[in-house]
Amino acid sequence: MKTVLGCYHTTSTAAMELESGLSPPWIRLQTKVQCSLTRLQSLKQNHPIHEFLAKGLRTRTAAVQHRSNIENILQQFPITTIGTLSTISPFTRPPWCPTADIHLYAATDQANAKAYTEKQARIKQIKTAAHEQWTNLNTMKPPSCLKRILERHGNQHGPQLYNEMPRNTCAKVIQLRTGHCGLNSYLNRFSLTDSPLCDCEAGPETVEHFLLECPLYRQQRTELRNAAGTRNMRTDALLGTSEIIIKCTERFITDTERL
Repeated sequence: MKTVLGCYHTTSTAAMELESGLSPPWIRLQTKVQCSLTRLQSLKQNHPIHEFLAKGLRTRTAAVQHRSNIENILQQFPITTIGTLSTISPFTRPPWCPTADIHLYAATDQANAKAYTEKQARIKQIKTAAHEQWTNLNTMKPPSCLKRILERHGNQHGPQLYNEMPRNTCAKVIQLRTGHCGLNSYLNRFSLTDSPLCDCEAGPETVEHFLLECPLYRQQRTELRNAAGTRNMRTDALLGTSEIIIKCTERFITDTERL
């Protein structure tokens, strides 16, 4: 995620997940587990795995101290036990079957097509549930460094925001959005500068000071205000949508040559 976004190494994992559009490893892992079990359930009827699947279904609600991997999956993810998946034959007809006799295996072809559709529907349902789980998690507990920006109605994040920007602009924008950037207030936390104060000596060089207050960039800020409008002269507005960033903020960042 650091490579994709171009952000600092100290940026929080939760912020990088949100900005990169990549769900946490634990959500991706549980999705892979459920999809793998779904594929096992759709194997041919005489496959040995069905014996363990049947045993897992019997013991998933029993008071047992130790559970197998299959039993544990069936217990933790009820979606894997909803309904019964049809099995898929490894082949539809013998390779030596004459063309004239293909119609004899039409029923097998139809059964396989139906089973494949059921399997794909289950996998799609699993992935949709995982995406909703991650979306709800971000809505309930947004990263603290991005909370103020995300609270503004209409603001964007993730690929929706960054796909329309040049690579260099993306890196600078996420650095400003998270506060982990090359400004003195951040660098001083790691003893990389002697003081958190801005060169204008009017206060700490924070993101808000850089964008809205620093007198060293008065001319560039006047151009920024003319382009964005007075009502958008706020940090959450200037860093909130790709439209304003590309139209206004990007030019301000380039003209100041600060980052």
